[in-house]
Amino acid sequence: KPEVVSVTWNNELPVNFSLSQNYPNPFNPSTVISLDLPQRAKVSLVIFNLLGQEVVRLIDREMPAGKQSVIWNADSNAAGIYFYHLTAGEFSETKKMVLLSRFAREEQRRDNAKQQDQPGQPE
Repeated sequence: KPEVVSVTWNNELPVNFSLSQNYPNPFNPSTVISLDLPQRAKVSLVIFNLLGQEVVRLIDREMPAGKQSVIWNADSNAAGIYFYHLTAGEFSETKKMVLLSRFAREEQRRDNAKQQDQPGQPE
């Protein structure tokens, strides 16, 4: 079952193949991974855990030239370090990302709720 939330395309054509650092990083529970394709290519974007096991294959298809972004929702995955690997034609690159713990996510949600419940501070 793919965990891709969305893929977006941009009409600008990049000059080189590239894989950007995910944003935000560290993240909880979703992050954006962007890639540039200067030409149409067979694209594979795969997430691996620290043991090198494939977690999810976000993209595995022919894609048009352009700037692409993929949102990965990792809510069902354990906290820790993950790697994402792009293969596009002859280009290949891997980057690292950090998924925060569910405890940290719950704590952040509680903090956000508290901030919304508190009236504004006088200046």
